[in-house]
Amino acid sequence: MGVNDRVNILLVDDQPARLLTYQSILSDLGQNLVLAHSGTDALDKLLREEFAVVLLDVSMPEMDGFEAAQLIHAHPRFEKTPIIFVTGIHVSELDRLRGYKAGAVDYVSIPVVPEILRSKVAVLVELYCKRRELRELNRTLASANKRLSEANLTLQAEKNRELESLNATLQRANAELERTNRSLQNEVAERARAEQAPREPVELATLITRAVETIQPLIQERDHQLTLQVPSESLRVNGDPTRLTQALGNVLGNAAKYTDRGGRIELLCSRRGADIEIRVRDNGIGISAELLPRIFDLFTQLDHRSDYSSSGLGIGLALVRRLVEMHGGSITAHSAGVGAGSEFVLRLPLLADAGTCAEAEAELRCSHDEPTVSRRILVADDNADALESLATVLRLRGHEVYSAPNGALALETAVRHMPEVALLDIGMPLLDGYEVARRIRAQEWGKAVTLVALTGWGQESDRRRSQEAGFDTHLVKPLDLEKLTALLARLPGHTPVPAEMPFQ
Repeated sequence: MGVNDRVNILLVDDQPARLLTYQSILSDLGQNLVLAHSGTDALDKLLREEFAVVLLDVSMPEMDGFEAAQLIHAHPRFEKTPIIFVTGIHVSELDRLRGYKAGAVDYVSIPVVPEILRSKVAVLVELYCKRRELRELNRTLASANKRLSEANLTLQAEKNRELESLNATLQRANAELERTNRSLQNEVAERARAEQAPREPVELATLITRAVETIQPLIQERDHQLTLQVPSESLRVNGDPTRLTQALGNVLGNAAKYTDRGGRIELLCSRRGADIEIRVRDNGIGISAELLPRIFDLFTQLDHRSDYSSSGLGIGLALVRRLVEMHGGSITAHSAGVGAGSEFVLRLPLLADAGTCAEAEAELRCSHDEPTVSRRILVADDNADALESLATVLRLRGHEVYSAPNGALALETAVRHMPEVALLDIGMPLLDGYEVARRIRAQEWGKAVTLVALTGWGQESDRRRSQEAGFDTHLVKPLDLEKLTALLARLPGHTPVPAEMPFQ
């Protein structure tokens, strides 16, 4: 690359030593490296020259990297200039989101890995050069079109041969432009594919082994007794091993942090129908009744009454819930109160082969020898896997089952089919379980329906609220099928179906 073909790269950091490091790493690219010691200095240099990429330190005095990025992209000339943030602190999901909203295209952590930084910058420089080539091609195309128009107006027949030459130039320019566009589209598609999580079958035992390895130093440091109970049979899930390991490691790490030295932690795994159930118990500081309903919310922190000093931001359990739900699972928390320890229950869909599925179905069909009274049952849950699993179990036991994925459809289905029993998840969209229960009870036929609340919360206040909404029974997730079977068996005999009514 000649001197005139070089592009400018802006390096912004308030620490001279880091700037020298960036220079040393990026010098092999053969481009013009321009240094700035603050956000204000960077803006001044941007007004004077054009830059292919900006390497921007997040933590700077007076104006931090996020503010500088917003000011850079607020200017029409620089709104598409790519910015790579450099940070020396742990980057949370919220930090990344803030950075991307401010215009960042990537993050680099300190200490900087030279090969990673060099490759990231090189990719953006190459994209800049391609865009510059595109602009030149567009200018060439515009010039050719202009000459073509002038030839048609002034030369006409005398310039036919020149017109043919210009048309040939135009075709070549269009072909080159199309090839370049295809190349860019393929590059963007490949980048998007690489950034997505490619899932795979993974053994439960492998996930547990990896998760335990990540928190083993903390377990040893705090002299905890860790007990594992993992079935010998092969249990697999379909998921991202890294993210599932992170989720399970966060739960174990949470138990270790909030259990005093020499405490007990248990991890018990079992198969529950079509799911894998993982229970993590500890005899630690426990969770208060006031905090329990918000334990998976962002920035919720436990009262640090253990002897472990922690500066967490309260996003660990929120991240766990998001990762587990991404894999079609669920997580619930239980505690008898402060000082009584805690239990976290993770459920993930079991990846089973055809033989295992047939065996599970046969088990369900043969689980009860006594005759079952067929019921008309409405099941409503916004968790598709939980909805399908429960509906399938009930149908295999001889019941007539209607499913609804949200509160509005649950109410419409109830009005149309007049169920004898309605199993309503509390946290549904459109209408929550409480509102559906109230509206069913408001109907004359609804007074005879047995309403069952399904929820992850089992405190006395939760049960009282369910009762006030009109529910007959309050069942806590994960649902105990034996309790549900006993409930259905206690109901009076089969009720005939009334004529269908229009939805109101």
